[in-house]
Amino acid sequence: MACRSDPSGTVLRCLPRAFGTLFRDWARKIRADRPEELVLQPTDRRLDQVTLPVTIHSFGGGRPGPDPSGLDGEPLPRSEKKLRNLLKKEGFWMC
Repeated sequence: MACRSDPSGTVLRCLPRAFGTLFRDWARKIRADRPEELVLQPTDRRLDQVTLPVTIHSFGGGRPGPDPSGLDGEPLPRSEKKLRNLLKKEGFWMC
């Protein structure tokens, strides 16, 4: 088995080889047959940024919830929270 899950089905850990193989396969598929949203956008420098969330999602992973302070289940450091709150206050937060 390439991945371990908890009883609720949430993926806890995947073997690097399984993740790498799936990442490569998704990257090739995205590059060869771009989704409609990416047809006019160059992906040569950003293909990894497009592929990574797709790969994580395919293993059942993702953000822990709607609160952006808990990326990957880890709280943001105080300095990053302060910056995030300033961006929100000034209307620049994009969530």
